[in-house]
Amino acid sequence: MKRTLVRGVVLASCSLLLITNLATAQPLLQWNFDESDAGDQDAIDAGQAPAENGVFLGGATRTSNTPGGASTGAADLYLGSTGNDAYIEATGVSSFDGLESITVTAWINLQDAIGNDRIAALQGVINPPDADFDGNEIVDGADLEIWENNYGMLADGSTGDANSNGEAEGEDYLLWQQTFGGPPGPRGDFAGFSLNINAPVDGDQSADDFRLGMFIGGLDDQDEPVFSFGQSVDIEGAAQQWLFVATTYDGTTGDLTFYTGTEGDAASQLGDVFAGLEAFRIEPTNGIFYVGKTEAAPGANTSLEGFIDDVRIYGSALDQSALEAVRLENLPSPLAGATIPEPASLTIAAVAILSCGAARRRRR
Repeated sequence: MKRTLVRGVVLASCSLLLITNLATAQPLLQWNFDESDAGDQDAIDAGQAPAENGVFLGGATRTSNTPGGASTGAADLYLGSTGNDAYIEATGVSSFDGLESITVTAWINLQDAIGNDRIAALQGVINPPDADFDGNEIVDGADLEIWENNYGMLADGSTGDANSNGEAEGEDYLLWQQTFGGPPGPRGDFAGFSLNINAPVDGDQSADDFRLGMFIGGLDDQDEPVFSFGQSVDIEGAAQQWLFVATTYDGTTGDLTFYTGTEGDAASQLGDVFAGLEAFRIEPTNGIFYVGKTEAAPGANTSLEGFIDDVRIYGSALDQSALEAVRLENLPSPLAGATIPEPASLTIAAVAILSCGAARRRRR
């Protein structure tokens, strides 16, 4: 009887150790919104340090409607007829600068989808152009004349250089064209990433018919701006229900891949891989991370029309089995929290198992 009891305690301890070590891998950022099931209390970052906590703005609040009903709360960004500018932001974010690979995951529950809705985004502008060479706050014919007089020569912001590369050249003329008649900027090459709800191929965008889109940008090994994007195949029949979405970009292969899952269906690849995108690192950015908004579209309504839960950013491209583990973390499970093993965690777990075996043998 005593031997059986000891054996049970040892095995239970080993199981706990195994589960604990399997759960050691952390995302760079994770907002699970479990601080409350209502209200607008800040989202506490459960990812790696430094903590990038999120502030609820523009009418964003919480809902107790969560995937599988397993967690406390989710973020509610749906304002319906009262307006559409609800979002969550964290300023001064530094966790993503320099990344060459990335994974973005979230659970979404769309009540509507009106276009260009942002799930998660951190986008800054690299070298924002300024074709207002005479400084009168409008891009006009006088600025074109300045550019013409200095074309082909070394220049600065007052003599025809709109892209800050030290010359008056054809690119500066194109930037003058693109901003003619308005104030300088804010067009530029966007660094960072944005996971979007985009229009479908086969009809009007709605909560029942949309695509995922991923926009990523930064600097290549020559410090030149790089900007790429890809879009998934159409997603249909997902209105008013929880959908797990994930996007991975692998900087070693240039592959951009989309995945989806549901409360009852495992995570699976969505459409083809966007292969061979140019390698780059995600920097610089403006340091503001949003759920439901982006700095790349100032003044536009980019709020997600629905609920969102467990937003995560990883600094690597997770494979399908790891994404499935992330999906399961939000659903009722006896192993909740035992998910994405890192190589070091697997080593520790193996040692734990061997130790448990030795402990059992010693007690025989």
